[in-house]
Amino acid sequence: MVDRLKAALVNSFVGAITLGWIFAQAILQCASLLILPLAQAIMARESPNFSVLGTPASIFSIEALLPGLIRVVFLLLVGYGLLRWLYYETESDMSLPPAPETELEPEAPYAP
Repeated sequence: MVDRLKAALVNSFVGAITLGWIFAQAILQCASLLILPLAQAIMARESPNFSVLGTPASIFSIEALLPGLIRVVFLLLVGYGLLRWLYYETESDMSLPPAPETELEPEAPYAP
């Protein structure tokens, strides 16, 4: 059952599309984590009374970034696990002997 699911995901490119989406979400989340402190600093300079999530804008804390960072790590782990499962051979696949190649006999020349 799992092998059929794996083959369907690989052959129909659904697995590749899903992997791309997962890694894209991780990259976008990481970019938003990097931009958040910059955006807070700009907003604090423009409006000194501005606050994000109930904290003053002048105080930046790592705790505000922690949920997003956990999300990025989780997405990367899921993407890596899916990538390994779908596209890397396991030891049991490598230990199987290769399929024998059948040699075709050369065809006789055409004689009318």
